[in-house]
Amino acid sequence: MGNSHRTSSVYTLHYQPPFIGYIIAPDGKRCPIEKFKSELIEKNILTCSLAKKISDKIDSEIEEAVKFAEESPYPETREALDDLFFEGALR
Repeated sequence: MGNSHRTSSVYTLHYQPPFIGYIIAPDGKRCPIEKFKSELIEKNILTCSLAKKISDKIDSEIEEAVKFAEESPYPETREALDDLFFEGALR
């Protein structure tokens, strides 16, 4: 799978193998999550190895969710909108 990207009015999401690469905001700056991670590393609050473990865990969970979704059957037409909207009262 080669590099690709998807653009919305807010962010450009760049996909790179194995799954998600990085996000660029409209002003051309990188994702605020990545910026915050870098700041935590610079301040010795977060280590690079722990950041990698967290990132790997997130990637793994995303890949599992995508695999589950791709292997799941499409819902019946009558069920397609079930649980899409909140029904009930807010507490």
